[in-house]
Amino acid sequence: KNNGTLYNNTQVCGGIDACPLWTNGKIGKAISFDGLDDFVLIKNAESLNPSRITVSLWVFPNSFNSVLLSKNFSSYELRTDNSNFVQFYINETYANSSFPLTNNWHYLVGRFNGTSIDIFINATLAGSKSYSFSIPSNNLDLTIAKNPSDLFFNGTIDEVRIYNRALTEEEIFSHYLQPLS
Repeated sequence: KNNGTLYNNTQVCGGIDACPLWTNGKIGKAISFDGLDDFVLIKNAESLNPSRITVSLWVFPNSFNSVLLSKNFSSYELRTDNSNFVQFYINETYANSSFPLTNNWHYLVGRFNGTSIDIFINATLAGSKSYSFSIPSNNLDLTIAKNPSDLFFNGTIDEVRIYNRALTEEEIFSHYLQPLS
């Protein structure tokens, strides 16, 4: 299990107004980000450099063109863009899917199984791209709601999970129906 630290720009936060705030989420509590400089930093670890991966989270976005989770797009990154697309990057290659994500909770999953990059929205396969290379390992920290270029997320994120394997479609659907807590 990897734990994160809340940040406001370069300051470690302790729950003050300018920091990412705990709020009601899809399941229990979640973190609300202002889109300006709030993020969570998780120190690099071997567990964050898998050869196969599934990342999942519940998201309530207030705007687009935001990074949800990043180990750098040259490794892996889940994000939205300003054209209402969800994108999951592996080594600068990505699958994407168009979907209106604002004003509601959505379950987003990015999966890499060794032969394709897949995006699931609310447990439905929404985009896929053939890709048979490996995920480049790096020593960068993982961030939630921020990428290395300081693109920040505006909205709420809940129940972030990173698996060191490609979940099956049945597992993704099961997590969607009965989220882990």
